[in-house]
Amino acid sequence: MRLVVKGMRCQKNCATRIQSALEAVPGVASASVSFKDKAATVQCDASVSAVELIHAVRSLDAGATKSFDAYMAGDDRSVRIVQLGVEGMSCQMNCAAKVQAALSEANGVQAATVDFEHRVATITIAPGSRITETDLIVAIESIKGKKFKASVHDPSATAPAVHETAAAPPAVTVVVHPAVETGDVTLTVVGMTCNSCANSVETALRSTDGVLSAVVNFATESAYVKFAKDKVGIRSLVEVVEAIGYEASVATGVDDSCVGREPARRGRGVEAPAVPLALLYLSDRDSHDGARQHPAS
Repeated sequence: MRLVVKGMRCQKNCATRIQSALEAVPGVASASVSFKDKAATVQCDASVSAVELIHAVRSLDAGATKSFDAYMAGDDRSVRIVQLGVEGMSCQMNCAAKVQAALSEANGVQAATVDFEHRVATITIAPGSRITETDLIVAIESIKGKKFKASVHDPSATAPAVHETAAAPPAVTVVVHPAVETGDVTLTVVGMTCNSCANSVETALRSTDGVLSAVVNFATESAYVKFAKDKVGIRSLVEVVEAIGYEASVATGVDDSCVGREPARRGRGVEAPAVPLALLYLSDRDSHDGARQHPAS
């Protein structure tokens, strides 16, 4: 078996140490390491895997903050760039940071960054790593206590030719909402201190399954949400806002200029006639009582 070995600085010390490490692997009969050729040739039993030999080399301390690397001759050593779309993030500081940490800790990942604004994670895969896009998606969706969803954002990131990118329709996702019964509500949101807070609330609402649109106004401390009634309810929308640290309730006493007033006005219209009818009844009764008492006086 032949390995490419990187990181050696001499034959006498580095190559000799690597040769000893390879020969110490159970099942290896002999090993020859050449500093000049940057290679190792290993004679071993069929039971010995390349992974064991590579691990033996990489586990050695190369000193001076250096490290040895080894891989099978012929392996692809180019760096891969993968981009994933991430849904469900509501802020940069917490959500995006957790996604970035989970990706960075995945075996074979050299670096990872998360663009919260565009909901895209960019991952640099180490040369020779066998980690796949599916592995990275699982790493994101397995984050404890979160419900992130991830998918391949740009499958052609490693082949940026214009005609190839333009001819890749799977990179574009079109969501068509079927004709369903919709509702809308205006929520009062307490606890926002800036427009960034409003953006976080808006993002959390928009990321909720069943929400068709959401607009949050920091100045009026309100959130107007349009939603599919068969998928999400008002109570759930309130809980979404409360889950990210703000207080929320259905707005009351909104005036004609407030978005979402129409559903509230319809709700109050049922009880509004009851008050005038009661007053008319009391007024009529008083007039009759006065008429009966007048002759006696």
